[in-house]
This record gives sequence, C-alpha cells and structure tokens, in this order.
Amino acid sequence: MGKMKRFIVKKQEASITYLSVFIAVMAVFLLIMLDVHTSVNINRFREVNQIGREYLLRMESDGCLTPEDRDDLETALRGTGYVKNVTISAPVTPAAYGQEITLKIEYDIELKEMNFTDIFHASQAEKTERKMFHQSTTAKH
Repeated sequence: MGKMKRFIVKKQEASITYLSVFIAVMAVFLLIMLDVHTSVNINRFREVNQIGREYLLRMESDGCLTPEDRDDLETALRGTGYVKNVTISAPVTPAAYGQEITLKIEYDIELKEMNFTDIFHASQAEKTERKMFHQSTTAKH
C-alpha cells in the first residue's frame, strides 16, 4: 500500500509541475503578442514623425512649406496605408531668416488593438485615433 501511495503523490506532483509550465508558457505567449502589437503601433507613430520631421527640415531651409511639398507630404502620409484625413497647417510664404515657423499635421491613424476575454480567448481589432504632429523651428534660408 505504501508504494501505491507514493506513486499517486508523485503523479500529482508531476501534474502540478506540468500545469505550472503550461501556465507559464501561456503567460509568455500573451506577453509576446502584446509586445508585437505595441511595437507595430510605436513603429507607425515613428514613421509619421519621421515624415513630419523631414518636411519640417525642408521648411527650415525654404522658410515655408511650398504647395508641392504640401502635396508630397500628404501623399507620403497617405502612402503609409494607415494614415487618413490629413490636415496640414504651415506657412505658405517664405519667412525671414530666424523667424519661427511651425508645421502642424492632424491625422487619423489606424492602430492595432488586442482584446483578451480570458487567458484562452484573444481578438485583434483596428481602432482609429486622431493624432497631431506639431513642431516648430526657425527659418534658415
């Protein structure tokens, strides 16, 4: 009888160990999924900021945002595939050397969202948020 009892206790300990490992693996998987979605959204914001910064530097050297640059900026933002409803505000006539110039871009951006109903059920969704790029510099032309 003693051998049977030890066998049952060892079997229960093994079951608890496997269950603990399973729960740990599921937790790591969920964290990886959240990290992937967060990285995607961060990269989208970085790309929009990089595009905005590029055109702010052009404004710095030209003193304004030319109509051609305005069209190119809007095309570049829409070309990302996840930016819509772009509104651009910037000076259209050249500013004097040293004068402050501002580029303001308002846009809707599609972001990925992860929803968890419980540990075994997760769903992906896209949500749209209104964001703004607003930076200033001085004219250096």
